Amino acid sequence: MYKLDWLLDFILENRYKIRNLGVNDEILWIIWWGIKGNMELDKKLLSKIAKTELDIAIYYYYINGKWEFFSI
Repeated sequence: MYKLDWLLDFILENRYKIRNLGVNDEILWIIWWGIKGNMELDKKLLSKIAKTELDIAIYYYYINGKWEFFSI
């Protein structure tokens, strides 16, 4: 959650600089994985997501085995 909060703050603080770089099509992807099939976003995070005015995609991957599958 803290990483998402940081990312949303970064986007909100720098969105005009990002646009000036020529970026004109953005999407916020939230990728979640684990052995528990739910995720919770509090009203503070939902409010920040709405303020970005970005499209959003949310993916959840259920891990049925070892975590090393996602290691680099």
